[in-house]
Amino acid sequence: MALPMPAALPWAALAALVVAILIRSDGGSHDKFVTAPLGELTVGTPLLKENVWFVRLESGGVLALYDSDSFTACPIEWRPDYKFLGRTGWFVNSWGFVSDITGRCFSDACRGSSLGRLEITGGVVEADPLKTLPPPVAGPPINPPQLPLTLGMLAEFSVDSPKYLDEAHVWVVRLEAGEVLALDAESPCPMEWQPGYEFLGRTGWFVGCGIVRDLTGRCFSKVCDLHGLARFPTEVKGGLLTVDPGKTLPPWDLNAEPVNPLYTTHAR
Repeated sequence: MALPMPAALPWAALAALVVAILIRSDGGSHDKFVTAPLGELTVGTPLLKENVWFVRLESGGVLALYDSDSFTACPIEWRPDYKFLGRTGWFVNSWGFVSDITGRCFSDACRGSSLGRLEITGGVVEADPLKTLPPPVAGPPINPPQLPLTLGMLAEFSVDSPKYLDEAHVWVVRLEAGEVLALDAESPCPMEWQPGYEFLGRTGWFVGCGIVRDLTGRCFSKVCDLHGLARFPTEVKGGLLTVDPGKTLPPWDLNAEPVNPLYTTHAR
């Protein structure tokens, strides 16, 4: 379900081809406009203009966000390749603040806060330092749309032998049952595939940060996260394997038996 977007300007309401922001001083004597031609605004690619981020949303609106948070006054930057929570494209600053494209923070350093939003009235974005909009509606993060990535020919991936692809930041796992998985290699921390690692009487696990995972990315060690590695949907057409990094699949059943290449008769 689409989230309501406060301060989003519907395209139908734009009579001109320029979005303008009126920046007011406290006394009104140093007012100025910051403009962003609509032709310069690309969906999912924020544009910085004089300390204001213009954001054109896929849903058909425009946001205007302050370029720093109210707590640290530390400027944020848009990182289109930054991966977090299984999603790509975030606002990031040096204090560990990670915010989605609508300015809502999802990292531990600032969870629940948001970047200041500038009011939009009558086709003009009005930025008044003494007047700010309410925080945006809570919900899952909103990130730029991601195009499917080609991972290679299916024949290049061996059954039960995970392969890391740096360009996509995923582990590709071809299961004996026929399913092909694409696991996020960066959530919640880097993992290594260790085919000789023995655990719970089984051989072959992902290991890292004190966490031990099976071929599907589910955790079975004492130190665990709740949901396992994020999984992206894959598709095979004409023998070509692609992944959609803009979507994530529901978590596995955490009570199911682990999936490993080898199963030994004795528990370690």
